[in-house]
Amino acid sequence: QGPWTPPAGKYTDPEDWCNPPDRGLGVAPTTTTGDPYVDAFLWIKVPGESDGGCYRGTGGPQDPERHMVDPAAGVWFPQQAAELIRFAKPAITRQTCDVDYTVNGSWPDGANVQVWIKNTGTKPIDGWALRWTFAGPQSIAQIWSASASTSGGSVTATNLSWNKLIKPGERLTFGFLTKTVKGAAPEPLLFTLNGKPCTSR
Repeated sequence: QGPWTPPAGKYTDPEDWCNPPDRGLGVAPTTTTGDPYVDAFLWIKVPGESDGGCYRGTGGPQDPERHMVDPAAGVWFPQQAAELIRFAKPAITRQTCDVDYTVNGSWPDGANVQVWIKNTGTKPIDGWALRWTFAGPQSIAQIWSASASTSGGSVTATNLSWNKLIKPGERLTFGFLTKTVKGAAPEPLLFTLNGKPCTSR
């Protein structure tokens, strides 16, 4: 939400780009831009990752604006992440689903994966479609407790007739075997349930 303006004359090098304080997230990544010449809005950095030690022209080791030692570059920065959410415009709403994606075992050309979906909202989920994109050259060889369709590297797993309902606070699971090219690929980073993003771990 706009650049940080350092206090005038306070620092010899304010490093206004480095973990700027009191900033908020802006428009969330989307392909709905309202402009035929703009394909998408996206964040080019993971929000909440540190820029590294910010000394702002001082000798360090603390960040004089935050009065703490900033995490190393690329390391999760809880305090800054909380600021980005607190000052976000538009406001960030709490996700209503949580995904636990666990690789139970892997071999040179595949893996055994179990996925748990939890309803963290206040309303039942009546019918679900979980979508993700594999982070490498993978495909589903076999799936159980769900059905799956693919488009390129993107996968959509949908409920069966007997497990379509997820009550608030409850979770369900399905699993699959992957076919992987050249060893096990990294786990997916982004999941959406019925088109809305989920937290994942």
